[in-house]
Formats: sequence, C-alpha cells, structure tokens
Amino acid sequence: VVEAASVLEESHPNVHFILAGEGPHKPKLLEMSQGRGNIHFLGVQPNDRFAALMASADIHLIPQRAEAADLVLPSKLGAIFSSGRPVIAMAGSGTGLADEVEGAGLVVPPGDANALAEAVRTLGEDEPLRNVLGKQGRTRALERWDRESIIHQWLREMLSIDDDSTRPQSSGGTRLQPEALLLPVKEQVRVTGK
Repeated sequence: VVEAASVLEESHPNVHFILAGEGPHKPKLLEMSQGRGNIHFLGVQPNDRFAALMASADIHLIPQRAEAADLVLPSKLGAIFSSGRPVIAMAGSGTGLADEVEGAGLVVPPGDANALAEAVRTLGEDEPLRNVLGKQGRTRALERWDRESIIHQWLREMLSIDDDSTRPQSSGGTRLQPEALLLPVKEQVRVTGK
C-alpha cells in the first residue's frame, strides 16, 4: 500500500490513503510512509464511528498476503460491501477472496504496487464504474452477509432435506411447513427476561 501511495503521490495529489487500526506491521508502515503527504494513520476506531469511517472512503482496500488469500475472508468484508463503495482486493486469481470480490471491485496480485496504483487510478477516474461496483457490493452484502439472509438461507438448506421427521415442530406438536419457518427473523426471535 505504501509503495502504491508513493507511485500516485505526484500524479494524483488528491488521492489519500487512510490506514485505520493497529497491528504488528504498523511501526514499519509508519517508518516507510514518513514524508509522504498522502498516507494517514488512524488508531482503532470505536464502534460508534466505524460506519462513518467506512462511508467516508471512496474506495476500500483489502491488503492480503498471497498465502492468506484463500485461507479466510477478511472479517471486515461484509462491512466493506455494505458501505456501497468499491473494493480493491490484493489476492491471487482463483482464490476465495478474489472470487468473492469479483464484480464488486477489482482484484490485483498481492505485493504488486504498480497494479494496485493502477486499480486506484482506474476507480478514482471512473465514477460510473465506482458506482456500479459499489452497488453490486451493497447488493452482495444484503444477499450473502446480512444476518437475516444467512438465517433464511440456512433454513432453506435444512428444509431441503426430504425427511419430514426432521422438520421442526410447533408447540402443538405438528410439523411446521417451510413457509412458517421463513418469517422475518425478528418475528421468530422472542427474548424474555426478568
């Protein structure tokens, strides 16, 4: 990221990189970015400011080491998609992360500062593309990452099992039909307390 910021510093002075959070590599990143006016560091942001931070970006970056891109998806991916902003993921072609981002952002090879700079340049200069990718990410977040969507998908999968004896029962002992289980989650969950 620091190298890509260096590539863009003179040619695109309005492009700024904001790195939020903490981590073992932060001291080295701070050292590498000294003297660069287009890289800014924020500490860990409180939960009540997280949505505002996500909404303030024009583009989100997911820096991922090559060996990690197919092991896990970043925990913030759902929040990034929900922001309605496009993403640039640093992941190898065919990895889980690259496949998930495809259509909602751009994918560049990990460690390729020039490819990252070019992707930032492309999205920075193409507002219609930014809007299309951001909307696709938002749609993806609602379809795949929204809690209610996940629960409904899980219920559909469970109900696709053809064995009626495994279908949940109502409090009266009758087997519930699939439609009864797919009510909005808020109507299904009852919280009781003293």
